[in-house]
This record gives sequence, C-alpha cells and structure tokens, in this order.
Amino acid sequence: MAILFALVFSQIPSFTQQYHQRLAGRLDFALQREAEITADARSMNLPVSTYIQRFLDSPDHALEGRRMEASLTLARQLSQQEEALRQALPIAAPLRLVTQYDSALAGDVFQLYRPGLPLDLAGLVYTLFGTLLGYFGLAGIVRCIGARRRVAKPSETVQ
Repeated sequence: MAILFALVFSQIPSFTQQYHQRLAGRLDFALQREAEITADARSMNLPVSTYIQRFLDSPDHALEGRRMEASLTLARQLSQQEEALRQALPIAAPLRLVTQYDSALAGDVFQLYRPGLPLDLAGLVYTLFGTLLGYFGLAGIVRCIGARRRVAKPSETVQ
C-alpha cells in the first residue's frame, strides 16, 4: 500500500507541471484574442469597453459583443491562475492548483497525462509523503482490525 501511495503521490508534481503548460497555452490564445479586440477598438479610436458596448447595443451583433466580453474575462481569469502557479514554490504548486483549478482544463490534462519520473525536490517530497501516508494508513487499518478481533473474541483464559 505504501508503494502504491508513493507512486500516485509522485505523479502530483508532474500533473501540476502538465496542467501549467496547458494553462499557459490557453492563456496565450486568450491574450491573442484580447490583443485583437484591443487593436480593433484602437483602429476605431474607441476604448475597448465602448467598442464592445456598440456590439452589445446592436441586436444583430450582440452575440459577438458577448463573445468579446467572455474572451476578455477568460484572459483575466487564466492570467490570475497562471500567475498563482508561476509564483508558487514547486512543492506548493500542487496545493495552489487544488484551490484554483479549471475542471475542464484538468480533465483535458488527465486524458492526455503522461507519467513522469520525479527527480526534483518536489517529486521526492510528494513521493515520501505518499509512502508515509500509505505506510501509516496501512498500519492504522491493521491496528483497527486487530483491535476489533480482540474485542469480538471473549477471553478464553477466564474460568
């Protein structure tokens, strides 16, 4: 059981790194879309908010206006997530990921996940943590089963 936990926990930094790479790719795309919207607004000598509002006010173009708003919101959200992961220490990055993850992105990473060999400090720490968790978890289970057996059997030495 300890080995199984060690193997699973050793993959946490690798999963986090692959998630971060995909997040960065999506962020690049979102920032490119944001730059296009900004350039289009500048070409009309308008602030971005006014440019988008013109689309929203037009029944024929309101859908495009909502898409632009969604693109800008996504760029902000992805930037915040990427910044949080980039600034986290390697050992803390998986914990940061748990608090600020995108479930669709995590699902994509999980589908294409490639296991890694943990050779860095974070990988070794998570492997050690998994080993200890598995060992003490198994020891606790064995202890509970042993205690139940002792309670369930009446003492045979009493006469």
